[in-house]
Amino acid sequence: MIREIRATDWPAIVAIQVAAYPAEQLETLEALQSIWKVSPATCWVDERGRQVAGYLLAHPAVRDELLPLGTVWKELPANTDTLFLHDLAVDPAARQTGVARQLAEAALGYAWANEFETVWLVAVHESHRFWNRLGFEEVDPTGQLAAALHSFTTIGERRLM
Repeated sequence: MIREIRATDWPAIVAIQVAAYPAEQLETLEALQSIWKVSPATCWVDERGRQVAGYLLAHPAVRDELLPLGTVWKELPANTDTLFLHDLAVDPAARQTGVARQLAEAALGYAWANEFETVWLVAVHESHRFWNRLGFEEVDPTGQLAAALHSFTTIGERRLM
């Protein structure tokens, strides 16, 4: 079941993040929760049998603008036109069960319903194949966007309009 994140979900989210990423890519609880605090309607978990099987943190953004990994959000930027998929991770025990796809489809549905022009993400750990199957295309970053990508590998975009 896909639902918005609750305060009680954070221990499971942190555990999933630790299992999914190398130490140098882990974000603080404060940074992760700040996304949820500024945009709770775009942060979801997939709950299966009362267990969090995966999560997706997203937030409205301005296309081609990306803040560095670990940013603590105080507020969303003005004039957002893009839904940025900040982090999607799945519990190792729930991989290959459709959790990632269902979370991604929830975000795409939200973006479509709220008339965002694009959905952006940064693909890590060879996940670009997964995102390509969902209609995302790789783009070449320039300027500020390229500078913010020091810890990322691939940016993807899916146009909605």
